[in-house]
Amino acid sequence: MGFLKSLFGLGDQSQNLEIAYPAPDANGAQYQKEALDDLHTGIIPSGYSLAGYLCQKGEKVIFSFNGVTHYCSAVRSEWTGRSAGASVRIAKGFWVRTGANRGHSVQHTAMGEQGGGCLVLTNQGLSFVSKAKSARILLSHILTMSLT
Repeated sequence: MGFLKSLFGLGDQSQNLEIAYPAPDANGAQYQKEALDDLHTGIIPSGYSLAGYLCQKGEKVIFSFNGVTHYCSAVRSEWTGRSAGASVRIAKGFWVRTGANRGHSVQHTAMGEQGGGCLVLTNQGLSFVSKAKSARILLSHILTMSLT
């Protein structure tokens, strides 16, 4: 769960988030525990339904997590460098410059907050649903996951 917590901000309740679906009640919390236990043993649970979420063909909702913050990786570039040389006046309004300019592009990667909503776990992938922005990651595109 550590990867999901860092990528989607699970458990971060300090912000005023848009919640797309109602929070689970005591029965929902019990189902979540049972569903996670089944997943840990390799069984795909099938008793959960999420009103308003449209599944794709053959897709089943396993569970949803409310109050999730979505973060997205962004790459920003800036130009850094130096110049050296001299300008020589040849005539009025005419200058000749000699020297060099050495610079290069520096890229920085940062995680930017995209908003809050609901993380839906299905048998085909993870979907983040909110009023402002949605995202989907297929399970076939996930290489590794840490559940710590």
